[in-house]
Amino acid sequence: MSKVCPVCKMEKQETEFYALRRYGKEGLQGYCKACEKKAYEVWYVRERKHCRSKLLKNALRLPKTEDLRATALKLFNAQVRAEDII
Repeated sequence: MSKVCPVCKMEKQETEFYALRRYGKEGLQGYCKACEKKAYEVWYVRERKHCRSKLLKNALRLPKTEDLRATALKLFNAQVRAEDII
């Protein structure tokens, strides 16, 4: 059986779509795997500062492992500086 992806307008096999029960009768997502991946990459680029800040916050919540916290802060600060230049 096949399905048409609304983004790329191509007819693809069901194996080309991620399976999720909550999505329609077929239990498949609307976008094919390739289009879903592209959409996620676009979203991540747009929201990367937010994603990285969440990762940093989670790293800082770890038990008192000062070396790990200091490393996380150094990495985050280096990435922020590089992004501001770009």
